[in-house]
Amino acid sequence: MKVEDILNKGKSIIDSNIKEYKAYYHAHKEIIENSNDLDSSVEFELQYLKYLIHVENSYMDAINQAKHLIKLSNITLYSISKVYRLLGVAYNHTGEYVQAMEAYMSSVKILNQIANKNKEQLYELGLNYHNISILYKNEEDPEHYEAIKRLEYIKLAEAIFIDIDSKKGLGIIYNSLSNYYYSLNNFPYALGYQFRSLKIKEIEKDELGIAVNYGNISSIYLKCNKLDKAEQYLLLSKEIKLKNSNSYSICKLYLQLGNLYDKKFEFDKCETSFLHALEIADSHNLTFEIGEALSGLTELFEKTKDFEQAYYYLKRNKILKEAMHDINKSKALVELKYKHEAEKKEDESKLLIQKNAEIERYATQLKNTNFELRQFAQIASHDLKEPARLIKMYVGILEKKAMKIEESDSYIMDYIKQASENLYNKVNELYTYTNINEQQKIIENVIVEDEFIDIKHHLRNSTKTSNFNISYSNLPKNIKINRSKFNQLFFQLIENGIVYNNNFEKNVHIEYQENNAYHIFTISDNGIGIDNIYFDKIFDMFERLHPDHKFQGTGIGLAIVKKIITEINGYIEVSSKLGEGSQFKVYIQK
Repeated sequence: MKVEDILNKGKSIIDSNIKEYKAYYHAHKEIIENSNDLDSSVEFELQYLKYLIHVENSYMDAINQAKHLIKLSNITLYSISKVYRLLGVAYNHTGEYVQAMEAYMSSVKILNQIANKNKEQLYELGLNYHNISILYKNEEDPEHYEAIKRLEYIKLAEAIFIDIDSKKGLGIIYNSLSNYYYSLNNFPYALGYQFRSLKIKEIEKDELGIAVNYGNISSIYLKCNKLDKAEQYLLLSKEIKLKNSNSYSICKLYLQLGNLYDKKFEFDKCETSFLHALEIADSHNLTFEIGEALSGLTELFEKTKDFEQAYYYLKRNKILKEAMHDINKSKALVELKYKHEAEKKEDESKLLIQKNAEIERYATQLKNTNFELRQFAQIASHDLKEPARLIKMYVGILEKKAMKIEESDSYIMDYIKQASENLYNKVNELYTYTNINEQQKIIENVIVEDEFIDIKHHLRNSTKTSNFNISYSNLPKNIKINRSKFNQLFFQLIENGIVYNNNFEKNVHIEYQENNAYHIFTISDNGIGIDNIYFDKIFDMFERLHPDHKFQGTGIGLAIVKKIITEINGYIEVSSKLGEGSQFKVYIQK
């Protein structure tokens, strides 16, 4: 078996969360060592380190494995940065937060030595910022310093994942933002970000990630005393986790079940759940989770008036807390955080000095480019539309003068008219697209039904068919949004359902729903439908799936939709089958 094949199969086993990887590792270790390929050997050992942390939850073994890898000579900067990050994860799980922060700081420092980082290296940097944000979590924080720093690091990670277009990374970040708002008791925001994270995990088919999201959604509903909803999502999480998950995740699951059954006054189930969690946490040295289980059991036995048991678990919890909140450890962690901040600012200052001239040069170039784009938009608006309009007009005059055109040649005149009309429409829509960012950003209370009536009148005048029906249901009275963008967005989507439609009667229906974070509009049509292989392409500029003689679209309408959606921080989903119509689901942030 080739070294490359061994590594690929090993990665696949770990990604599938299969515990048999340990036997696989030992069976192939000698082959990798005898290959004399240092990079492959390091990658193989890194796989084992990931396995120890994410699958087996053997955190002390993982710490020893990481320390062994750090001592290797000739290891690449990127590989050593990954080792330090994984070492930080292991320390974090064992409650050694000072060591965890040191490890993450080391990983960030090493990555910042790499010039022109590629996507994988930037992803690694994003993970480090995310992990550092987790350490900025202090409930005794009256000045909210820790909360502010936590959000700052989450946003640093988010910016990186957006820049490299990492859906997986954004799924992690939306989950973290949800946890952040949960800690501030802002449950609508927390729920909104959980559902955004869940959408990404579903697209990525990340079963364990989906289970985590279900569990977190359950926790939010539990805080809001929506016990039926909380139980519904927690049981969905349980179904996935008990089949596929690692011990750490199952421990978290039992803690959540204990809290749920406590609120439902099902005390036998509550006790069983907390004891399961405590057993797993004890066996894997999960300090924080041990504390949660002990607290849950103490409160449970107080409620059931079993004071002997309550005192036993209270005493255990007190000993644990004294060990966890050792004064010297807390002081060391605070000092380390300040040291990290100081070093980060020093690095930022150096980077700013180095980039200052480059930024000025780019700013000048950008200014010139924006000016040229504005000039182009004006040309598109007038100089290009005017010739197209004149061609169409003069063709009409020629026809009226009854020139002797052979009947067999009349199609030429029709072709010229159609071509000029298409050119006019394309230029008009291109102008709309380039000016979306230039529009005033006034947010107002838009009366939704009035806008749809206006769109309907506009379409009666602009489309070649009047045989269409636009209906809607459950519309809200109004929403806060920029009126122009709202009108353009839905005009393009509704027009799309009318233009790409072979039916005699073309129907478009708009249905409204909402959740705590979004207004959700579903636009359904009975048109020709879209093959799912084109779902990503249809939002690209000038992307047409059909020739002009069949359907007279411009290829710009859905690009306008995508640009507006991006501008308003929303998102859009497509579902469709060929010949069965299409559905566009638009999410507009509240």
